[in-house]
Amino acid sequence: LRYWSMDTMLIPKAGVISRWRKSHWNYLNRKQYAKKVLRPSCIMKDLRQTFWNIRYLFFPYTDRNYQSLFSAGAGMTCGDITPSYFIIGDDKIKRLKRLNPNLKVILLLRNPVDRAWSKAKMNLCVNRNRRIEDVTENELNCHLNFTFQSTPSYMNIINRWQQHFGSNLFIGYYDLLQENPYEFYQQICHFLGIDANNIADAVLRRMHEKVNKGIDANIPEYWREVLIEKYKPQVEEMDASINPYKNSWLESYE
Repeated sequence: LRYWSMDTMLIPKAGVISRWRKSHWNYLNRKQYAKKVLRPSCIMKDLRQTFWNIRYLFFPYTDRNYQSLFSAGAGMTCGDITPSYFIIGDDKIKRLKRLNPNLKVILLLRNPVDRAWSKAKMNLCVNRNRRIEDVTENELNCHLNFTFQSTPSYMNIINRWQQHFGSNLFIGYYDLLQENPYEFYQQICHFLGIDANNIADAVLRRMHEKVNKGIDANIPEYWREVLIEKYKPQVEEMDASINPYKNSWLESYE
């Protein structure tokens, strides 16, 4: 829902970083969501979901209304998810802890070089319906620099969240999701207090499916070296007890 990252959003644009106000981003976010969910077919399919959508789209963006969106039924667990929460500031995390003291937080990490390249492909190609060959060197350079400058190091982010949530923080890795989706799923369930053995057949069937798959475009060697130079020091500062994939990430940079 992006509620906790709404104050300002930094958007890279033609080599310049522009700042959008909360109201502008909020409007665009809700407008995009409304196009998806307020179609007649969606409304008739699930009336309960439709009422939820109306509350989200048209009620004021306040802490009380935000919390009301997560009143799970008996035996259910619910939550909010968006990559933009990954880098919210310490003041937001403190406020989140104050409003939801028993909240459980999940951070999912990926090799930062792969993450930066994947994000560039999504923003510059998928979201604009273009091929990687159509992206100019200046656009790519601007985007990669912006991503690096606007994203704290993994250890900085982990320490931020751990300071306030302690044992209620789970750190997972994209590597395990690729290697063993079922074990990854079990770890998440165990952390949330959910019975991982009681899995619906539909979930099991989809466990090995790729969702929101990006375009197939390997990172060119030049840009790979640029990203390694940026992110390698951040990986080196990570403790192997926190990141079991630290050595494999570093080996991939050789």
